[in-house]
Amino acid sequence: LRAGRERLNYLIEVSPAIIYTMRTEKPVTATFVSNKVREVFGYAPDDFLGATEFWIDHVHPEDQEEARHFIELIHE
Repeated sequence: LRAGRERLNYLIEVSPAIIYTMRTEKPVTATFVSNKVREVFGYAPDDFLGATEFWIDHVHPEDQEEARHFIELIHE
């Protein structure tokens, strides 16, 4: 189990992608965000955790309505 967890942590850390998990029930919030988010966007992973509006607040204002629409589609 320990070796598996260490391998998973290594893969998450070296991945070029931002790996995250989200609650799908309302309120939709991030439950995990990999450290790669700091390199790509300049925000700490903890900035995303539990903050229901963090993602949408950082979408360009002209795109927020469409982004909210897609979030609502997740809940249908």
